Amino acid sequence: MTDQIHPPGPRDPLHPDITQALLNKLVHQFYESIREDKELAPLFNDTIQDNWPEHLDRMTQFWGAIALKTGAYKGKPVPKHVALSNLSPEHFKIWLRLFRTTAFDVCGPQIAPLLIDKAEHVAQSLQLAYFFKDRMAPLNAFKNGEIQTNSL
Repeated sequence: MTDQIHPPGPRDPLHPDITQALLNKLVHQFYESIREDKELAPLFNDTIQDNWPEHLDRMTQFWGAIALKTGAYKGKPVPKHVALSNLSPEHFKIWLRLFRTTAFDVCGPQIAPLLIDKAEHVAQSLQLAYFFKDRMAPLNAFKNGEIQTNSL
């Protein structure tokens, strides 16, 4: 009998080389870059305050749920982000730029694009809830997870 390889299913990881250790490194390095960024650091520090260890654990669970399909993340990120009063489209562009750079640094060219695609969808979802809460977004409102300025 020959070995059969089953096609990827909805509960399979995004890539077989993604591990929880890799996601942990990605999350920690990514948020370190956020904490060093002059635009994002004040926003994150004001919101997270002294709860960085908990936030990093929660984000590692979040990315595990996305990339490894663990189901471990039970949070509701949209209401938390919509409650913030000082976000701009530029903040999301910076967040995505830092994520893209970190993903390639940590995960390499095979895995990074898969995680970047997910991050762009996360950013788009959060921005739809934040910037378009009372109206529909135009069909061309986003490109690679970033709001197009003519959409606001």
